[in-house]
Amino acid sequence: MGTIAITEFKNLVAPDVLPCPDPIVNRECLTVILDFCKKTNILQRDFQIAIEDDEIDADMQNSLEFDISEYANDLRPVTVLEIMVDGASYVPVARNIRNTHSHFDGKKDERVKHFWIPNNHSIRMFDMPSNATAVWMNISVKPLRSATVVDEELFEDWSEAIVAGTKHKLMAMPGKEWSDGGSSEYNRRVYRKYLSQAKQIIERGRSGVYQESVKWKSFIGD
Repeated sequence: MGTIAITEFKNLVAPDVLPCPDPIVNRECLTVILDFCKKTNILQRDFQIAIEDDEIDADMQNSLEFDISEYANDLRPVTVLEIMVDGASYVPVARNIRNTHSHFDGKKDERVKHFWIPNNHSIRMFDMPSNATAVWMNISVKPLRSATVVDEELFEDWSEAIVAGTKHKLMAMPGKEWSDGGSSEYNRRVYRKYLSQAKQIIERGRSGVYQESVKWKSFIGD
């Protein structure tokens, strides 16, 4: 999987919003990319991690924290789509939002399957089987706000969506030479159409068959 510069999206937007400065166009392109990825779960990573003996913390509700930086690279987790432990589905019944303080005192006596994202690079799972040897996860991700490149597939498959969303935001700016309320509204409708299409693709699976086993759990935050 290759990458492509965000400036490639800018090159498609800029001719229709002259004389908007390139840095502003680039900024809005990235904002729309983040929005599109967050709302559709279109960018995904899956990986399997081996569990060593005694790694599961019995004193902290049989939990284990996984470092996913190797698999997500410079991407930020948005949603856990599916989890399997030793080939069996792990179905979370609770979730924990991002926060900067420990929630363990409030959760340690609740024997329920749930997970928590303490930072951009880790996922902690609770109520793991004490004899578990491997965990497989499929997560959706989005770029960081400092990103200068994105997955090439996002450009090849969804550049029209990103371009429409960016034009909508730029043309809706009041009092600019490139302001255009009518065109902004048109591009908003186009963007929302692509959002709907992308969501359907993910929810039904790339094969076009609805995947009943997929478990959706969203992380809160940008």
